[in-house]
Amino acid sequence: MNTTKVNIINSIAQSYFQFAHQHNGNKNSALFADIMAVLNCSEADAENYASTHCNMISFYNALYSTGKITMVYQDYFREMLNHSFCDNHGFFQQEKDVVCRTLFGFDFQVLHLPDYNNVLNPENLDKDSAYQMLIHPEADGSHFITTYIDENGILMGADTSYRGTPFVVADKIPANQFGWLLKC
Repeated sequence: MNTTKVNIINSIAQSYFQFAHQHNGNKNSALFADIMAVLNCSEADAENYASTHCNMISFYNALYSTGKITMVYQDYFREMLNHSFCDNHGFFQQEKDVVCRTLFGFDFQVLHLPDYNNVLNPENLDKDSAYQMLIHPEADGSHFITTYIDENGILMGADTSYRGTPFVVADKIPANQFGWLLKC
């Protein structure tokens, strides 16, 4: 993936972090600000909502960084809510192919790639695409991150939670925590 797209992915993940406590109490997350603006809620409420926005922000990041959409996250979240495609917590209420066709005007094929070998050996992945990844960390539930292939052919992650950005996916996401990759 070219440097410009990589920089966009990493910048969004770093600016739209989900948890203040994982950033030394820093509450200057663009995600908090956008949620407050869209929902007209308190900062405390926005922090609560942000804790479950990983699917929304990682999918947005993959689409935005590759030029498939151009709207800022605040507008994306507002439009998703206006169409009942997500709820305040960022949980999708509609399939992603319907979202892309309806809101953004392009066809999107939902094809989950569940083979962990794609993490270890991403040579079969599209090097100019971003991928959303589903993981099942030690904590309850699931988490989503944005991934891409760097100039050395390594699958890198951009996380809005605690793993950092960028990071080598194979170093921090073991096979037993991997769910799938989704080409965006």
